[in-house]
Amino acid sequence: VSAVLAYNDLMAIGLIEGLHARGVSVPGQISVVGIDDIALSRATRPKLTTVANPTAAAGRAAVDMLLQLNDDRRATARVSLRTELVVRESTGPGPYAGRPTAAPPGPRDGTTAGHAAPADGASTAAPAASGTSTASPPARPAGKE
Repeated sequence: VSAVLAYNDLMAIGLIEGLHARGVSVPGQISVVGIDDIALSRATRPKLTTVANPTAAAGRAAVDMLLQLNDDRRATARVSLRTELVVRESTGPGPYAGRPTAAPPGPRDGTTAGHAAPADGASTAAPAASGTSTASPPARPAGKE
């Protein structure tokens, strides 16, 4: 395990305290992330990386939906709220940062996707770039939005 995403900031803070009591370094040995961005998350050591939720906007959206209920008591509104990852001190690069990564093999011939394998069998994988991702988001199942 290289990271933990806790249910909320209080659980993450408790986890950090428990890890510290056992001599486990955060973020040196494990990264910890909470959810809520409570004021205490900025006062802990290390300061907690967290996911900030727009609670005021969620409350307003809920009230708007209640006020717009139709006669059969069904709300038809769909609401999307943006969250924000607030990176602080409780997360680090992870145990595999800076290590070369291998490209996935091709269909059956051992080539990498879209590239021929070198004649001498040498790897063509490049080290992963820090903080970047080339992965596409997962596709949504048909009919789900």
